[in-house]
Amino acid sequence: MKLDARVCDRARLARDARFDGHFFIAVLSTGIYCRPICPSRVALRVNVRYFPTAEEAVAAGFRPCLRCRPATAPGTPAWSGTSATVSRALRLMTQGALQKQSIASLSERLGMSSRHLNRLFQAHLGASPAAVARTWRLTLAKEGLSDPRAPMSHVAAESGFRSLRRFNDAFSKHFGRPPSDLRRMRKATGRTRSNDYETTLPFTPPYDWGSHLAFLKSRAISGLEEVVSGTYRRTFALDGKQGDLEVRFDAKASALHARIHFGDPVSLLEIVRRLRIMFDVEADPSVVARHFHDDALLGPLVSRYPGLRIPSGWDGLDAGAVPAGDANVSSGHPDAFPSHDLVLRRMAGNGRVLTAAALERLAEPWRPWRAYAAVTLWRAASARGRRSGAPDDHPIQARRIR
Repeated sequence: MKLDARVCDRARLARDARFDGHFFIAVLSTGIYCRPICPSRVALRVNVRYFPTAEEAVAAGFRPCLRCRPATAPGTPAWSGTSATVSRALRLMTQGALQKQSIASLSERLGMSSRHLNRLFQAHLGASPAAVARTWRLTLAKEGLSDPRAPMSHVAAESGFRSLRRFNDAFSKHFGRPPSDLRRMRKATGRTRSNDYETTLPFTPPYDWGSHLAFLKSRAISGLEEVVSGTYRRTFALDGKQGDLEVRFDAKASALHARIHFGDPVSLLEIVRRLRIMFDVEADPSVVARHFHDDALLGPLVSRYPGLRIPSGWDGLDAGAVPAGDANVSSGHPDAFPSHDLVLRRMAGNGRVLTAAALERLAEPWRPWRAYAAVTLWRAASARGRRSGAPDDHPIQARRIR
């Protein structure tokens, strides 16, 4: 995102987490610079300056805020360091670190407390180290059961379980049958797969899950993706390995539940990162609604269609075009805006087709959430088409924000 002061002001006042790391806020009256998500009292605009990097804020004489710690913002070495720590922990798991060690021992090996390691796993993966470790231990156990001569107690110990009872309980809960049944089976079934990891992706309600699934269903690639009974499923390839996943909606918990089947747990970081973008779970619909509330065109539409999310795909570069002149706009970016789109030009012009330049001028007050304006206008166009009896190509389903 370009450092347009007006746009930065809106993102700052909203404390939208998706702009964290995109710019930094320097306050002249205190000499401190912060992240957009800083919980401190909002400074007056006259006292605020914006910088694209923390280094530039420091060079201008500002010192870092002790509350939001800008040196740990996304994209900084410290943020990359936490991601690297989780990756290292996952890699150690695959190398057998938990076969003889506990989570506490693994945390100590990484130079931190178990509580801090848990925070990092929850932040990056949406799952605890214990949950990931349990799946990995069960994977090892399933492989150990392939040897009919190995005593069950030996399999349990080698896969990191301290007692046979805990091993049997964990195995039965995960696979739906005791380990003795699996040993007798000649062919694995869908209920006995290993390498199944579960993660939770919390969101801020409302979430129009129906519209989001409609988009995914309309562009589902046969043999790779499907939407069945309110659940999204797909197969994928990553780093030369094959996997599959499914995502379910839980309105009561305000979260999406993802089950990921993949042989390499180190790749969970990348898989979860893609899912967060694909399902736009970082959005806060109330922020967008407040921003558009007084807009003559968008205000009524946002109230009519609450909880719309930015549609995106598994691969960030597989369709669409980046708006000219803004190299920072990418798949799923909240300010992405395809101003050449014919439906948007017609809807914004109230029946009269605007030029792309005219639409861009009209959309300037919508920044930095123009992507939600586009999704809302597409949704309204779809509803209008159904009322008029025109063929319903459901624009929100047919397009992707870039």
